[in-house]
Amino acid sequence: MKLYELVIPKQAKVPILASIPHSGVYIPLDIQKQFIKNPQPVLTNMDWYVDKLYDFLPELGVTVLQATHSRYVVDLNREVKEPLFGPAISSVIFAENTQGSRLYDIEPTKAEIEARLNAYYYQYHNQLKAVLQEIIGN
Repeated sequence: MKLYELVIPKQAKVPILASIPHSGVYIPLDIQKQFIKNPQPVLTNMDWYVDKLYDFLPELGVTVLQATHSRYVVDLNREVKEPLFGPAISSVIFAENTQGSRLYDIEPTKAEIEARLNAYYYQYHNQLKAVLQEIIGN
């Protein structure tokens, strides 16, 4: 599965980039297996259909970068800072949901956290920077 969708307008582009970091809902199986046995009630804050809410932007000439993976994989809208794994309010990888319910039976290791940052977070942000550079012409 692609890590993000980049939608470039077909008509005249305007110098605007819309980043939609919480549009994704996909959680890879290897991560799902670490969650508590029945995580559905605790997987709150999935921004269902936010991609559909803003699907008109390319018609206005706006370039759109949207995530495909859930914020429960890695929160693309957080700064990479310690603790990397911890409270949903401040960590890039949540240990619990925003209501404080535990997410994991098997918490990710430091190596798994770094792997998620490399596989998801940095790739999204590198693409975001590249598109911004293209838009501003640098």
